Amino acid sequence: ARVCPLPMTEVRVCHGKGRCLFSAFGAEAGAVLLREEPLACSMPSADAETWEHLNAIHEAEPFFFSPKIQLATAAVLLAQPADKAAAIAELFRPERDLDEDGLKALTDTPRLLQVLGLSQVASEDQFDAAQAIVRFNSFHFDTG
Repeated sequence: ARVCPLPMTEVRVCHGKGRCLFSAFGAEAGAVLLREEPLACSMPSADAETWEHLNAIHEAEPFFFSPKIQLATAAVLLAQPADKAAAIAELFRPERDLDEDGLKALTDTPRLLQVLGLSQVASEDQFDAAQAIVRFNSFHFDTG
């Protein structure tokens, strides 16, 4: 891979949106600045049993974020090797990386690790980091 001497992108904070990625130089319309593969893909239909279980628990005692966010968070954690999940969590800082809603959602983490059967797979920090990744760096498509 070619190493560029200057950063091609920069992160800036945008009011109401959080941290956003910008081109560090003028580029022609349509130019490809960044291409990366998704960390994971989650679809309720692909794991109907977990999806139904999450929804039942959410109806009884609602999570701060929707079951779709929780299912996607589990998919991100399960798709990563343990060392990568640990590295993501190491870079994650709730006080810096979470908005007010994200901080409120931290109270759901122990319950979600148990409900999703992830207690042996991920720490609370790893779950919280993965959830932040899902919330701020994903595309959600509803197909029906």
